[in-house]
Amino acid sequence: MIEKLHKLKKTQLEQQFMLKQQLLAKQFEIENEIEDITSGLSTLGVEKFGAIGDFKILAIHKNSMKHKISILEESKRTLSMQVENFNRKIVDFQKEVEKYEYLLKVELKKKIKEEIKLEEMIASEFVLSKYAKERRAV
Repeated sequence: MIEKLHKLKKTQLEQQFMLKQQLLAKQFEIENEIEDITSGLSTLGVEKFGAIGDFKILAIHKNSMKHKISILEESKRTLSMQVENFNRKIVDFQKEVEKYEYLLKVELKKKIKEEIKLEEMIASEFVLSKYAKERRAV
C-alpha cells in the first residue's frame, strides 16, 4: 500500500513539474513578444515628408502597442503567481514522496531483520539437532 502511495505521489510530482515547465514556456513566449513590441516601438517611424495624419496614426499605433504590452505584462504576472503556486505544490509533493520513501526503507529494514532472525533460528535449531544427535551417539 505504501509503495502504491509512493508511486502515486511521484507521478503527481512529475505532473506538477511538467505543468510548471509549460507555464515557464508560456512566460518565456510572453517575454519575447514584449521585447519584439518594445523594439518595434523604438524603431517605428513615418516618412520624412509625411502628413500630420501619419503622426496621429503613429501615436494611435504606439498607444495600442503600449496597451498590448501592459496586457502581456499582466498575463506574465499571473503566470508568475501560478508558477509560485506550482513551486509550493511541488515542495509538498516532494515532502510526501520523501516520507513514503522513508516508510518503504523502514519496512524493508524490518523485513530484513525478520529474515535474519528466521535464519538465526533455523541455524540454531540445526546446531541443536546436530548436538542432540551427537549426544545420542555417545
